[in-house]
Amino acid sequence: MDKSCRIMLILVLCLDLLGCKSSGQVDESKEVGSVDATSEIATPSMAVDEPNTKNDKVLYYEGSNNAFSGKYALFQEYSDHGRVSLHFFDVSTGQSNYYCFDAGCEHKPPQYDIVTGELISDFCMAFDLGGKSLYLQKDCCYFFDYPYLFLADIKGENRRIVSELKLPDSSSFVQEIYTPTCYFRSFTYSNIMIEKTDENGERSWWLGEPLDKRKLEILMMPLDGSEPKEIFIEDDLYDLSIQNLKGYNDHLYISTCGLDVPYGSLPDIQKDMEGYYEAVKQHSNTKVYDYDILSGRLIDLTETLSIQGGGVYDFANGYIVKCSVGDEPGVLYDQSGQMICELPFSVGHLVQSDSYILASWFMDDEKWYYLYDPIDDKILQKVNGSNRFFLEAAVGESYYGNENNQIFYISSTDFWEGHIEKAIIISNNR
Repeated sequence: MDKSCRIMLILVLCLDLLGCKSSGQVDESKEVGSVDATSEIATPSMAVDEPNTKNDKVLYYEGSNNAFSGKYALFQEYSDHGRVSLHFFDVSTGQSNYYCFDAGCEHKPPQYDIVTGELISDFCMAFDLGGKSLYLQKDCCYFFDYPYLFLADIKGENRRIVSELKLPDSSSFVQEIYTPTCYFRSFTYSNIMIEKTDENGERSWWLGEPLDKRKLEILMMPLDGSEPKEIFIEDDLYDLSIQNLKGYNDHLYISTCGLDVPYGSLPDIQKDMEGYYEAVKQHSNTKVYDYDILSGRLIDLTETLSIQGGGVYDFANGYIVKCSVGDEPGVLYDQSGQMICELPFSVGHLVQSDSYILASWFMDDEKWYYLYDPIDDKILQKVNGSNRFFLEAAVGESYYGNENNQIFYISSTDFWEGHIEKAIIISNNR
């Protein structure tokens, strides 16, 4: 690790550079569910503000295990050999490196004995945390590693089990979201899952017969160690999937989509493209839900929104937005599903943002971005973002996006003034 990157971690995390060559052992003296999430961890305090505060909210990009804030970003890098490592980007220095606290670390992945499976080498903590969505607080962090939700110090060490997942982990696309009090994880099942226990009492899950209709579940695991809870189960449509999943002010917003007929009954897209898309439109169903974390109520907003057929619904800062079909304008709803107005632009995609509504739209083979104030019904910013990148998150003055599978950072000023050339590529994915 070079000197500038060590300085970056010192300034942002205010931690001594200690050894990362550890297997991150669990503290077995703590029972499952016995952790107090507010308890002090034996590590120096952290200078970064606690995530989800007013001044530095953290946004988790769905399905990527990446987290973005105004001061830093946590993101995954993928090597040629399929290794995944966790990296840290410091906005103040414009530099990124492994999520590591050892000045002399060689950043090597773990090596295991091919016969016994035992760990035979020290390794960098960035690889142990790779592929996991990390939730940072002032003096600790949380991450999920099936079947456990862990609480650890900032370095990822001194781990304690917060709670255990007693459901099969799906190999399908999984979405993860943290709120200040809970961790949410989605599951998709296409087969019956059968639980088996071996002679040593070890439990495992096996695939059973295929399901007629795919099953969706969302599990809530409170950070204080309370009992995990299934908050959402749906299996009434074919090819069911979660369209969007967002957290806001002790609420989890969910939109799903599926077909009311089997996919195989649709016209062959290769032989009848027009007939295929017309059938998809006719048989698609979209549903929108609001889960109140404090009360434990799941509210179906579908009827209030008067959803007919397909369509994409997304969420931004307590608002619901219906994305455009064709050249139609986007439609803005309040969090109860009541329509407010048609937006003064079309919406192809909502960018995750901690303020206002940030939307993108392709027009005349170019991508346009709009920043809209729903209170004053006013477009605050508008720019032709070209087709170079896809903007994913905007937090404070820090914007993050994706360009050819690489993650980039750009300041809000440079973005809205059209200075795309000032974007900084912060990842090195292969």
